[in-house]
Amino acid sequence: MHIVSFEIAKQLKDAGWPQSTEGYYYPKDDPRHPYFLQISTDGWNIKAPTLGELIRELPNHSIRHYENREDEKTYSVTDWETRFMKFAATPEDACALAWIALKKLEITESA
Repeated sequence: MHIVSFEIAKQLKDAGWPQSTEGYYYPKDDPRHPYFLQISTDGWNIKAPTLGELIRELPNHSIRHYENREDEKTYSVTDWETRFMKFAATPEDACALAWIALKKLEITESA
């Protein structure tokens, strides 16, 4: 299963991503592997959404894949209404960053 990175999952939680479904990062006391994915809904964990969950929340967006000569991959997500783009190394993180930007835009417009 492909999920967002832990750092992006924390940003999603702060931006209001629902934490009530399954699939979480859970803090662990091992510096080599500080987090692991578990299924839990106890409120302590941080939701780690899948690409499918993120795409369902971004109906007016498109995802593109880029690869340079060094085989470095980049993904972009474009919102066709506002014309903003977000880039990341994985499609999950790119979609998550687009969702966060969309939420910030909604907050700004409602203020």
